[in-house]
Amino acid sequence: MKKHLSVLALTVYRTLFWVLAVCMAAALAQIGLCAFQILQAGSQERAFYTLEQLIELPSFGRIGGIAFLAVCAVLCFCGCDRATSRSGYTMRRLQIDERAAVGWASVSNAGMLALLWGSQLAASLVVNLILRRAVGPQPDAQTLLIAFYRSEYLHALLPMREFSLLIRNLLLLLALAVSCAVFSYHQRRGGYRLEPLILILLTLFYFPQQAGSLDADLVLMLAAVAGIVSSLYSLWGGAKDEMSS
Repeated sequence: MKKHLSVLALTVYRTLFWVLAVCMAAALAQIGLCAFQILQAGSQERAFYTLEQLIELPSFGRIGGIAFLAVCAVLCFCGCDRATSRSGYTMRRLQIDERAAVGWASVSNAGMLALLWGSQLAASLVVNLILRRAVGPQPDAQTLLIAFYRSEYLHALLPMREFSLLIRNLLLLLALAVSCAVFSYHQRRGGYRLEPLILILLTLFYFPQQAGSLDADLVLMLAAVAGIVSSLYSLWGGAKDEMSS
């Protein structure tokens, strides 16, 4: 068991600093962007933004998308063999089946993606606090609860009682975590996999969802399940399914 925990600790050690740096930089940039917009509206004596309008600013979403891409790149490539990191050699020294190590890497990856989710949610809540300080309590459309229903991005971050969207998010998180770990496994053997790229693009473009978008949720759920099955089959199904570069 100590060997397995060592693998988990090693995976977390390789990725945690980079993921924290990306999450903090993205959250601070988003908060700074929204604070600037609020201050500018106040100085020009214009009507203040609502929380939904601030979150739906194109730059806010772009920053979140860039952070997501950066985190996924870290998860894919930190476990690869490079000139400065011989992950395969480390695994062999620990005398642990590399497929078992993929499981622990998946656990670590899921935690890192959850950290990104939490940082984006925290940034949105901080923006709400700044807005409330600027304009005072807002009992109507600017309340936090309504904002999480109206804003596609906020609703995707915290689906409230929409269980289909919650299940979609969990499946996407699991699929991304597994596919990134499997990508590193194949890279150490001179191969590659396309599942991470497909899932990353689907998440990047279709993560924000309106309330009640059940059809879109089902499509993404199926894509996530397909990504998980394909990644695991490439891991356990033999070398014939590995796409050699």
